[in-house]
Amino acid sequence: MQKLGLDPYIESPNYLSERAAATGATVFLTNHSWNDNAVNKIRMIAGRGASASPFEIGLAWIQRYFMAASVSSTVLNTVVWMELNAPPPLIAIAVAAIATLSGASHKL
Repeated sequence: MQKLGLDPYIESPNYLSERAAATGATVFLTNHSWNDNAVNKIRMIAGRGASASPFEIGLAWIQRYFMAASVSSTVLNTVVWMELNAPPPLIAIAVAAIATLSGASHKL
């Protein structure tokens, strides 16, 4: 498969998964607030008392997240590669054939 520049998107979740496991990370917080419902969870922090952080999801869920991110990136890479390397649609082949035949008939 040719390089599409997507390798960092595939390698990053794998690296972060390893780091999360090594450090025992159990909190999920991203810079995509729609992804982790951060705005609402931040509001919950003030009234939570001694209970766990609303961002606390556990190591197993952290690992599942990174696995899904890795699979998603790999699938994206494969789909983009397949699209870039796909044969032209049938109509394009037909038009090219007609153009070739048309050009050939003018040479007779």
